[in-house]
Amino acid sequence: MKKLIFIMTLLLVTPIWADFTEAADTEERSVVVATASMSMGHIITANDVRMSMTTRKDNNAATSLEDVIGLQVKRPIGKMNIVKLRSLKVRPLIAKGEQILLLAQKAGLKVSAKGVAREDGAVGSVIKVENVNSGKVINAEIVGPSMALVRF
Repeated sequence: MKKLIFIMTLLLVTPIWADFTEAADTEERSVVVATASMSMGHIITANDVRMSMTTRKDNNAATSLEDVIGLQVKRPIGKMNIVKLRSLKVRPLIAKGEQILLLAQKAGLKVSAKGVAREDGAVGSVIKVENVNSGKVINAEIVGPSMALVRF
């Protein structure tokens, strides 16, 4: 009786398609692979990657060179490994420690000040910036190279 209950339980929790997934996944697909090992912080160029065919299913694999060139590696990628999108990030426009211009505007009043970025960030991201004059650390949105906007 215990064996029957065990078998019934297995049948209920195991998906019907479980036995067919490997057989159905033999379709070749084109993915991006690394031509050399890349460490954290590396900015990917056209020489670092190439396209390759694989039957391995990976929903996070990059499928276009344009999707990865110019991005920054956030997890090391080995030579000939499939490049996964979760291992990449947008290249920061502003780097930690960089001197930037802080802009603030409200009701026709515009103010600017010098600041130092306390973290990396890309356009649209909000980072911590230290105001050079006051020493206060504030949040500012990156709007361009070496420029961030303080929102009130």
